[in-house]
Amino acid sequence: MEHEDPNLNLIDKAILRTMLRGKRPLSTTQIATKTKINWKTAYTHLTHLKQLGYVTFTLSGKSREYIRKGKQIEAQRTILWKLNV
Repeated sequence: MEHEDPNLNLIDKAILRTMLRGKRPLSTTQIATKTKINWKTAYTHLTHLKQLGYVTFTLSGKSREYIRKGKQIEAQRTILWKLNV
């Protein structure tokens, strides 16, 4: 699967290839690890791909609350990215 869209650069294409190989939606961290880029770069390119209509995202489960150093903290939900097929 090779994308000929002129709006896509090498990182965008690498992310799309990684997602195509995945059997299920992947988190930003999983995509960053598999493409060997940092999390912020992966997130930036994933939002760009979302604007172009290549990917969508969902939020995983419920947010969780936990206690750290005596303070109650609400953990953020994980973003799971999937290809628009």
